[in-house]
Amino acid sequence: MRLMLRSPLVRSCVTYKDLAVTYRRISGLKKVMRVLPQPVVVVTSSMTEPALGTVRKGVTCSSFTSLTLEPPTVLISIYSQNIINKVIENSQLFAVNLLSDKQLKEGMHFAKALSSSLSEDQFSEIKYTSGYEGLPVLEGAAGKLQCHVSSVDTVGDHKVWHGTVIEADVATDATINPMLYYQRSFRSIGDEIFMQAFENASVPFADWTHEAHLRMAWNYITKHGKDMATPLIKTGIQKFNEKNKHKITYGYSETVTMFYIHIISKAISHLPVGHTFEDFIISNKELTESAYLSTYYSEHVLNDPISKLTFIKPDKISLPS
Repeated sequence: MRLMLRSPLVRSCVTYKDLAVTYRRISGLKKVMRVLPQPVVVVTSSMTEPALGTVRKGVTCSSFTSLTLEPPTVLISIYSQNIINKVIENSQLFAVNLLSDKQLKEGMHFAKALSSSLSEDQFSEIKYTSGYEGLPVLEGAAGKLQCHVSSVDTVGDHKVWHGTVIEADVATDATINPMLYYQRSFRSIGDEIFMQAFENASVPFADWTHEAHLRMAWNYITKHGKDMATPLIKTGIQKFNEKNKHKITYGYSETVTMFYIHIISKAISHLPVGHTFEDFIISNKELTESAYLSTYYSEHVLNDPISKLTFIKPDKISLPS
C-alpha cells in the first residue's frame, strides 16, 4: 500500500517500507545518543519590556555545540514553543551557561515547563550576575559564553540559533567540573539529570527535599510500575542516607516509604500516559504539604521504632484503594 502525501508544492508517495526505514533511523540515532555523554547547559537571555521592565528567561538545554573558531560560533537548539525564543529574538543576545556538577538545582529549575507569560520570574531564587548588556549569567557555572545572534533556522519543532561569542569565561576553581548526563530514557532533561544524580548518591543534601523524594518515586513508578519500582526506591533512599548519615535526623522509615509509594502509584493511575512530573504535582498539590502524612498517621505510630522496620497501616484514615 502507498500513502499519498499532498501539498500545494509537492506530491509524493511514501510506502510503509519508507516509514519503517525512517523509524529505524530515528531509533538508531536515539540509541547512539543515549551512550554519548552530553554537557548540561542553561541558555539565558533578557530583554526590556515597557510594561514589565527587564524580562529574564532561561532554559536547560542539551543541544549545544561549537561550530567554528573563526569566527567563534556556537549552536543551540531550543523547542520552538519556549518563550525564551521571543526574548532572544528581541535582544539578539543569549548566554550559554555550562553547569557544574554542583548545580543540580539550576539544571532542574530551568528544565521546568514554562508558561507563555513574559512576567513569570525565573530568577527570583537563582544567583546570577549581569553580563554584556544585562545578560543574566549564572554564578558557579563551569563555563560561560555570551553570544550575539548571527542567524536562526527552524528545524522541525526547534529553533536553531547560531551565536557569535562576545565573551567567554571558564571557572578557575579546580574543584568545579562540568555536569554531564546520558539520555538513558525518554525522561525530560530535568528528570534525567536528577535521577542520574540520585542513583549516584550525588544529589546535594540541601536539594534532597520532600519534593525531590516525590520526583524520585514518580520517575521510578512511571517507568517501571509500582512492583518493580519499590525495591529501587527503597535501595536508593537507603544508599543516600548512608552517604549522608552524619546529616540526616529522621532516617529511613519503611512505613513512610511504602505509604508514599502507594499514594503516588494511585495518583499516577488517574493521570494520562505521558504526563510530566510538573503535571503530577499540579494535580496532587496536597502531596507536597508537610502535614499530608499526619492526615493518615498519628505521631505515636510514626515515632514507633517498629514503623521504621516494617510497614504499619494508617491509624487515622485508610489508604485509598
